[in-house]
Amino acid sequence: MSLFLSTKNVVVKSAEEALWVLMGKQKVEGNELSENGRGRALSDIQELHQPPAVQRALSFHPPLHALIIGIDQYLSKRVSNLRGCVADADAVADYLQTELSVPPTQIVNLRNDQATRAGIIAAINALIDNPDIQSGDPIVVFYAGHGGSKEAPSGWSASTGMISMIIPHDCNRPGPDGRKVHGIADRTLGSLFTKLAGSKGDNITVVFDCCFSGSGTRKSYYEPTRLVRGITYDEDLPSDLDEDVLGADTGTRAAAPQKAATGLASHVLLAACQSDEVAGEERGRGLFSQALLETLKAVGAEKVTYLDLRRRLPDLPGQNPQFEGANVDRLLFDARAPSRDRALYRINQNDGTYVLEAGSAHGVTAGVRFSVYASRDFLSTDEPLGILVATAPAAFTTTMSLPSPQSISFELPDHAGYALQTSASQDEALRLHVPLQSGLLSVFEAVAAELNAPTYAKRAILLVEKDRADLSVALADDGHKIVYHLPSTMITRYGLTRLYHTSEPQPAAIRRVLQAAAHFFWHLRRSPEQGSLRDKVDIELQVLQSTGYNFDVDNLDDLEMHGPVGENLIQDGVVDVEVVGELAPDGTPKDFESATVYGLTLHSKTPDLPLYVGLFYFDCSDLSISEYYTSPATGPNAEPSLPANGILPIGYGDGGGRPYNYYLRQGQDLDVGFLRLFLSVQPIHFSGIAQQSPFEPRNRQTNVDAEPWWDAVTITVVQRKPGTKITVA
Repeated sequence: MSLFLSTKNVVVKSAEEALWVLMGKQKVEGNELSENGRGRALSDIQELHQPPAVQRALSFHPPLHALIIGIDQYLSKRVSNLRGCVADADAVADYLQTELSVPPTQIVNLRNDQATRAGIIAAINALIDNPDIQSGDPIVVFYAGHGGSKEAPSGWSASTGMISMIIPHDCNRPGPDGRKVHGIADRTLGSLFTKLAGSKGDNITVVFDCCFSGSGTRKSYYEPTRLVRGITYDEDLPSDLDEDVLGADTGTRAAAPQKAATGLASHVLLAACQSDEVAGEERGRGLFSQALLETLKAVGAEKVTYLDLRRRLPDLPGQNPQFEGANVDRLLFDARAPSRDRALYRINQNDGTYVLEAGSAHGVTAGVRFSVYASRDFLSTDEPLGILVATAPAAFTTTMSLPSPQSISFELPDHAGYALQTSASQDEALRLHVPLQSGLLSVFEAVAAELNAPTYAKRAILLVEKDRADLSVALADDGHKIVYHLPSTMITRYGLTRLYHTSEPQPAAIRRVLQAAAHFFWHLRRSPEQGSLRDKVDIELQVLQSTGYNFDVDNLDDLEMHGPVGENLIQDGVVDVEVVGELAPDGTPKDFESATVYGLTLHSKTPDLPLYVGLFYFDCSDLSISEYYTSPATGPNAEPSLPANGILPIGYGDGGGRPYNYYLRQGQDLDVGFLRLFLSVQPIHFSGIAQQSPFEPRNRQTNVDAEPWWDAVTITVVQRKPGTKITVA
């Protein structure tokens, strides 16, 4: 079989030869682009390009709106007064006005007797209803005062059995209705922030300089020179607390659930300490607030992500600040995230050995190249200090070496620097099947353009036979669309054989699909060589039912909470779901009210090994990867999300996220996807895994020393109409 390339006036006899010519290379004999030792990956046939110039300026134009709360004085004699919270709140307000030029009219200040329980809730509701705040505008909520925790009331789901709260000025005193005023519980705040995100977008930053500001119980210890911003909360919480505030927590998730602005996705939380630590103030200022503001003034809010900011904070005695949320990789006060392709890690040099602070758990594989820079603030036009190659990836670190014996070694300033991944290995390659047909010339052009593009960490593409491919392309019967088949038996054994969508036969559209497919299949199949953590966790997926129902007259919301019932639907690693709902052409679900909702529960089976968790849904119909849950806190001392011998509810309770609804698309009788659970004994930020479908419009939404382990568990989810049978091949 042969193909005439009219633009090159050349006849080629193989798909590999067609790509070679289209990429501007000379024709060669033999199949240089095959795999398994007979040749090289397609990404290796081009010369190494330097990363393109990138200008990433913060599009920060006030109006930024803020709610700033500081409480030193408390009405109840059972709550000790503080000395530095009002000063911290004033300093934050001054920073926003002087450094970020936020007009004072866009800052709501509550101090002492203004910061009652009703006043704080009313101020957050005012943000929700403020017509001057547009969707995506940055919103900052700052709180300095006491925090507390208490056993969860009956009917409240909490992974540790405890509820966290902030303590308003009038806590423990009778309210206007004669009932005792309680702290504002974490689930109440979560509901308010979810409503705020639904109204104004998820560009929300919440700062809590108190202890008990995360989840769980905390040890209480006191230092003579320090006041502690936390109390022992003695009052029992009523089970109906804030039913007039809490809204419906069900969200609509299809086979490719849309990222809901709820739980950990609604806002980024900057908390002063871990759950077993206390937040302190000295000499009239909070340790965390002061360090946070000094760091922001030193580096500038326009330059750092939340993750960067956490790394730059100085060490605080007895405090390890926790930065939590699905969007911690965004630039500060900015709804945009940095490019997923910019894989930048810290690197150290000791006794002539280079060690990267990332390993196989982060997706690093042997043979990938990194450009090394002295600072993480480099521009891509800057020359790197040198090039290093990953030679021995461990779970969380990688030993690096020079590319060749002739390469000149280089020194890192202060023995440390930052490494930018600039290539990919064959392990990450998309295995692609393209028949040699004239109607598929645009596919060859797309592959050639992708391989010639000088982008960061471009994944390789391997041309293979159809039975070994991740993705196979074909021309639709009408000759006007590109169809994408899924040859892998991992998918086809359940009855799904192709993507739901097609694309125009244009290289730009096809490239988007290939890029998404490479990312999709790499993260779907990557696993450690030896994984043992999966044996330490039990996973349950269950139907959720209402555990209580009320009606909020003011907001006209159904007030419904959920809890799991019935058997575990995961049987032999497969979930088989009968689906009655269907997605409309615009992606909205039909028959929402009658849809079954689901939640997951993780159970730790080990007494001494807390774990960090990432859970994602891989949709085989559109190549999207949706984040169901990630461990909220980041940094080297981040708190694990699954305590030893504990539970983590996902989609209900205090674990974060909304219940899941499953839907089929129009015309589908069956759909297949995969839940992938990533487990780690060390903190890992999983933000680089989730991706939108390439067919959607762009820019839509312990004391025990742990061995360096990570692991991944895959659960198949089959969704089908009632009466549709599946036959597992």
